[in-house]
Amino acid sequence: MTAEIEPMAEQHFREYRATHFAWGCSDDGRVATITLNRPRKKNPLTFESYAELRDLFRDLVYAADVRAWSWPARAATSPPAATSSRSSSR
Repeated sequence: MTAEIEPMAEQHFREYRATHFAWGCSDDGRVATITLNRPRKKNPLTFESYAELRDLFRDLVYAADVRAWSWPARAATSPPAATSSRSSSR
């Protein structure tokens, strides 16, 4: 006798609150955006952030609202460019 596996219930992710990255959804909730938001530290992927992303992607299979996601690039902040206050007096 084999046990039947219950299908997972659909979940809603529009109001998902991420811990290790920024999460947002379009107005209709169908497109999600994941953004690493620690540019001063060069947006590292820690074991904790990997685990959260793994769990999120696994659970998105059952999303009732999100149909696509994007992961836009966000550049790390760079130090300000050197400026010179000297003016030529020729």
